[in-house]
Amino acid sequence: MHAREGAGVGASRCTETVLGVLAVLAAVLGEPFAPVPPGGITFHVSVVSSEIEWLRSVDRRHILPFRQCFTELVVVLDLPHGGKTYHRRYLPLVRSPPLPLLRARVKAAIAPAQRLLRSHCVKAARLRIILLNHTTLVPWMHRAFATTDNITTVTPDSEYNDDRPDLPLPQRFFMNSVMYVWSMLHSRTRFLLHVDSDTLGYYPTHVRGGPMIPSFVATSVAELVATPLLLATEPVDCGQTESFNHPQFSCRFFLVDKLKTEMMVPMQRWADHVEDMIKFNMRRTNLFVRKIAGRPCAGGTWLTRRVLSNTNWQ
Repeated sequence: MHAREGAGVGASRCTETVLGVLAVLAAVLGEPFAPVPPGGITFHVSVVSSEIEWLRSVDRRHILPFRQCFTELVVVLDLPHGGKTYHRRYLPLVRSPPLPLLRARVKAAIAPAQRLLRSHCVKAARLRIILLNHTTLVPWMHRAFATTDNITTVTPDSEYNDDRPDLPLPQRFFMNSVMYVWSMLHSRTRFLLHVDSDTLGYYPTHVRGGPMIPSFVATSVAELVATPLLLATEPVDCGQTESFNHPQFSCRFFLVDKLKTEMMVPMQRWADHVEDMIKFNMRRTNLFVRKIAGRPCAGGTWLTRRVLSNTNWQ
């Protein structure tokens, strides 16, 4: 094993150890899970076949730290994006195991998260496993995106904005932009919380025995309901103690309001990078994102595979 590979394995084991410790501490504290808000809320993840095993840690990485009940757990199998990019670097579809086997693997991997929610919530969260077949979605794509418009890109020189009329429509979208928009518009609940597979949430609810603070989810839902043009919320980074409005949209971690998403349909500049596309359509419809602040950065971390940054949320 190379030194770099050994370091990567060590870091991964260290992260899992930290996850286990945090899970035990949170369980000992015994803080109640917040109830499902009016309109319901979905916990959403998207994986390719090689990422399914990550679902085994969802209970520790996200469900337990958030201490939030959910209406649904939605796992989208976005199999066409095993190559992770289209356009000039378009790669053919990856070969995946048969669908029944994939569904069985997903059910087994997400089972700890389901058990955790059943033990803390009045009603168990429904599990939906969705295979996103881009070919059969073509009629929906024509309704959800302004596909008859000429492509005018935000960044004309970007490798992601090379419109290829010779390719079938699904292959002319950037990466997994179809998955994000489809999931937001087809949510069975008003609110949808999306997390990427390389993230970890840890949001303590107390500071040295102090009073509980409102959770990120509860605060976000309240602000989304009260603010007609607020599309989504994200947590602030450490060092920022006040909430603020933001014109960008990050697909790594967000809580979105389905009713506001529908205001952007049909989406223009659909061949752009997904975050650029959403940003353009937010601006077109006067929508915005709000970075939600909790308390000063006394506790809590936001971890990814590449970034270690503090955050101040439950």
